[in-house]
Amino acid sequence: MEILVTKLSQALLQTAAKIERPAASCQAYLQLAEAFLEARQKPVALEFLAAAEKAAASLKRPEEKAVVLARIGKIYSDAADPQKSTDLFTRAALLSRAAQTPEQQAGALYETASDLADAGLIDQAAQLLSQLHALAVIPENNLDTVAELIGIAEIYTDIGQTLQTRQILAEALVLASSIKDNWFKAQRLTEIAQEYLYLDAGTEAEKVLNDLLPLAVQIDETNRIYFSLTIAGLFIDLEQPNRALEILTTALGIAREIEAPETRVNDILDIAEKYSSMGETGQASQLLNEAEAGLAAIESPVEKVSSLLRIAAQSVELGRDEEALELARQAHALCAGLADKRSLVHWLGSPALLYTRLNQRQKAADAVSEMLNVIEAGKEKTAGLGPIISDLAENGAVDLSLRLTQAVREPEVKLAAVAAILTCLASSGQIPEETLPALLQSI
Repeated sequence: MEILVTKLSQALLQTAAKIERPAASCQAYLQLAEAFLEARQKPVALEFLAAAEKAAASLKRPEEKAVVLARIGKIYSDAADPQKSTDLFTRAALLSRAAQTPEQQAGALYETASDLADAGLIDQAAQLLSQLHALAVIPENNLDTVAELIGIAEIYTDIGQTLQTRQILAEALVLASSIKDNWFKAQRLTEIAQEYLYLDAGTEAEKVLNDLLPLAVQIDETNRIYFSLTIAGLFIDLEQPNRALEILTTALGIAREIEAPETRVNDILDIAEKYSSMGETGQASQLLNEAEAGLAAIESPVEKVSSLLRIAAQSVELGRDEEALELARQAHALCAGLADKRSLVHWLGSPALLYTRLNQRQKAADAVSEMLNVIEAGKEKTAGLGPIISDLAENGAVDLSLRLTQAVREPEVKLAAVAAILTCLASSGQIPEETLPALLQSI
C-alpha cells in the first residue's frame, strides 16, 4: 500500500510539473493535498502543501499570493500544524493589504478571513473583517458595498459573532433600499434575506421578503420568474409553504405565457423543482409531463437535449425511473446529431451519469466509450471532462471516471479529476488499495 501511494504521489508531482501557469499549479497541489489528507495520507498531503507554497512564490500579484497562502494555512490547520498555519495566515493578511486596488484588497481580505474562520481562528478572522468593513464603506473605492457587507456578515455568522452580523446586515439593508436599478435592488435584498435565514433570524428574513415581493412584480417577466422562485424557496426555508405555493402558482401562470419554447420548458422545470422540494411530488410530476409535451416545439437540437436531460434527472428524483431511462435514451440518441464535437463530449456525459444513477452500468459504459472515441478522433480540449468525472465518481462509477481521466489532455484538469476521485474513494476513511493501480494508469 505505502509503495503504491508513493508511486502515485510521484506520478502526480511529475504531471503537475507540466503545468505552465503558477496559479494553476497552486490550485492542483492544493486539491491533491486536501484529497490525500481526507484519505488519511498526511505525509503525502504535506508534500503537496510544500509544493503549493513553492509554486506560490512565482505568483506576482500580492492578492493572488495571499489567497493561495491563506488556503495553504487552512489545510495546515486541518493537518494539525497550528504554528505553520498561523505563519501562513499572517503572511496572507500582509499581502492582502499590499494589493494595488481596493477591489483586489477586498477580495484577498475576504478569502483570507473566510479561511481563518474555517480554521477556527476567530479573533484573527474578526480583525480582518473589521478592516474589510472599513474598506468597503469608503465611497471613493467604488466597491459594490452592499455585496461586500453581505459577505462580511456571512463570515461573522460563521465565527459566531451574531451581534456584528445583525449590525452589518442592517447597514446593508439601508444601502440596498437606495439602489435605483430594480434588478440589482431585488438581488441584494434576496441575498440579505438569505443571510438572515443563515443567521436563524426568521422574523427579519420575512420582513425583507415582504418588502421584496412588490419590487419583484416590477421586474420584467423573464427575470420575475427567477426572483419569484428564489423568494418561494426562502419561504419554504421559513416553513411557510402556503406563501411559497401562492408565489409558485403565479410564476407558473407567467411561465406558460412565454413564447420561446425552450425558455418556457426550462422555467416550468425550475418551478417543478420547487414543488418537489416541498414534497408536492404530484404537482411536480404533472409539470414534468407538461415540460415533456413542450419539447416538440423546440427546434435547437442542443436545447432539446438539454431539456430532455433535465426532465430525466428530475424524474430520477421523483422515482420515475422508467420515464427517466426513456428520456435518457432519447437524449443519448439525439447527441449523435450534434455537429460540434466538444458539445458532443459534454452532452454524452449527462446520459452516462443518468444511466449510472439508474443502475444501467452497461449503457453508462457505452456512453463513456462514445465520449472516448470522439476525443481520440479529434484534437479538442478536454477541460470540460472535469465535472463529468467528478459526478461519475460521486455516484459510484469510479471505473468510468478513471477511463475518462486517462483521456484528459490538460495536466491541471487531470490532477483535479484525480483529486476528486481520491476524495470519493476516501469517503470510507482511506483509499482502497485495489484502486491504486488504476489510479496510476489514469495519470
